[in-house]
Amino acid sequence: MEKHPDASPDRSHIEATYLSPIYTLRSPERILGHGAVEQANRYAGIINEQSGYDEASSQYERLRRAGSVALYEVRSELSDVRTVLRNVDDTDGVMNRYLNGAAPLHIVHTLIRDAPRPQPETSWKQWLTQKATDDELLNVLQWHNDLIEQQTDSEAIEAAFTAQKETFRRTAQKMYEHGWFALPPKDIDDIRLVISDVFDMAMKERDGYYQLGTQEVVLRQGERTDRGKNEQSIMNDFQSSLTHELVHATVSYSYEAPGNPLAARWLNEAQTEETSRLFQYDAKLPVVRKDIYADERALRKLLLSKSTLPPLETSKLLMRAFTGNDEDTTAFVQHIDEAWGATDVIEKISQAISLEESRFVKRDHKLNRAGEVKALQAVHKKLSTNPNTVLLPGIDQLRYQLERADQEPKK
Repeated sequence: MEKHPDASPDRSHIEATYLSPIYTLRSPERILGHGAVEQANRYAGIINEQSGYDEASSQYERLRRAGSVALYEVRSELSDVRTVLRNVDDTDGVMNRYLNGAAPLHIVHTLIRDAPRPQPETSWKQWLTQKATDDELLNVLQWHNDLIEQQTDSEAIEAAFTAQKETFRRTAQKMYEHGWFALPPKDIDDIRLVISDVFDMAMKERDGYYQLGTQEVVLRQGERTDRGKNEQSIMNDFQSSLTHELVHATVSYSYEAPGNPLAARWLNEAQTEETSRLFQYDAKLPVVRKDIYADERALRKLLLSKSTLPPLETSKLLMRAFTGNDEDTTAFVQHIDEAWGATDVIEKISQAISLEESRFVKRDHKLNRAGEVKALQAVHKKLSTNPNTVLLPGIDQLRYQLERADQEPKK
């Protein structure tokens, strides 16, 4: 394969030999480098078939042309991977921790060989985007995809998923029968588990997700990728993330209704995590992610604090709205509006969060988790100290702010 333009001339002979040339991919295309490995497999297959024909034959020429196209596709895919890696925000060092902790020694040694002397903290991002040849980058991607394949086929993960589905099914049915869920939970057997990679997950500050309209929950890879944790700790993280995503996928009906105020990200995530903790408590599983969505949950708690109902009844009213239809949502929304003495309370809180978030959008027009947290904390402070700055109608809010400004002593 062609070397990377920045690579040293004497390294063009290196081949990606970590895996056999023909490698069947079963993982989703969202895995980093999936397309590059897939095209490299196609190229290897063509070359292998080509070797069985005489060079003067038409079959050989046909395969030679097909091989040229496949090789071009490999290089194109690798170029795309380098672009992705260059644009990754790795200020927290996630990429270094992942590759230093999980990559096989022959890949680590290739990186160390290129490090300056004396050797500082080595940057995988810099090496993969600037110094690694195409063959070396492909080798890393082959290993990376193979690791996810191993986890996809892991008996330990499959056993944990099967056991957790049974626990989840039992708890969900119990909560429905006791009136906490307004609608019966969806069939959990329809849900597929997909293992994704750190580039899709941790680099985007998430451990898992459920995409509306799909039948799959996606979790970040974990097994054998973090040498700083023991196996039980990794499995606890896995179970906690899985429970949260299963709540999204099977009981959060309000999230599916267009325009439903409970579908606002802050409230949906807060209620999903609180529901997840009820499941974990029922199953006697440890809650290992104590800080997950802490600011969303704090805002949810403040939202419910004005209710005149006992706390348990208020929580149940929200749970039924979260797991129910339009009528259940309307009952909860009306109760909250009456409790706060305002109209459209949830929508106004969501609008205030969006306004605050716009102040923390980065140059690339993206909002990271730190920006989300600052916005949530700002709205929480306003709502707890001076609710009028959030809950008054637009023109009244502007008039209120102008009156407040007139009352403040002039400097």
